[in-house]
Amino acid sequence: MRRRTGLPLWAEITIMLLIKCLLLYGAWRLWFSAPLAKKMTVPETAINQQLLGQPAAADHRSTVPGDNNATRR
Repeated sequence: MRRRTGLPLWAEITIMLLIKCLLLYGAWRLWFSAPLAKKMTVPETAINQQLLGQPAAADHRSTVPGDNNATRR
């Protein structure tokens, strides 16, 4: 099987890997970098509430001595 570029196989693989890395870096900069406006931030408690479905500060464990709650570990 003949290659079209005439370059050695290691050079073709290296060039393709460099192109892929550049494309991945460009996608990261475009879609996953910092928000456009610095004021576009969300408090961490709001994120926790969305992901966990409950407020992060609320802890429903009982602290009463002698409470034998089977779910408490």
